[in-house]
Amino acid sequence: MEPGSIITLDHIYRAIVEVKITTDSMDSRLRVLNGTVRQHEMDLAVLKDWRSTQANGIIRQVGDLRVELARAGVMAGGFGAVAAIAAAVFKAAGVF
Repeated sequence: MEPGSIITLDHIYRAIVEVKITTDSMDSRLRVLNGTVRQHEMDLAVLKDWRSTQANGIIRQVGDLRVELARAGVMAGGFGAVAAIAAAVFKAAGVF
């Protein structure tokens, strides 16, 4: 519009329609983003639950295996160390 021109109801209506189109587009994008954030939140909750039920036990087993390997290294050298390490690995795997 040029300076000094008259604003009509048609101009106001067009401006309102443009604003409505823009806000509707923003609303739909925000709904998609909200759904994505909600899905990521659920995925993180599942991973945290899995970690607390599965991974923490595995981490403790690895710690126990390290202790067994250290004991084996201190106890004997040569073939005795190999046998002790093998026993520790089998124990951690649940064979023994």
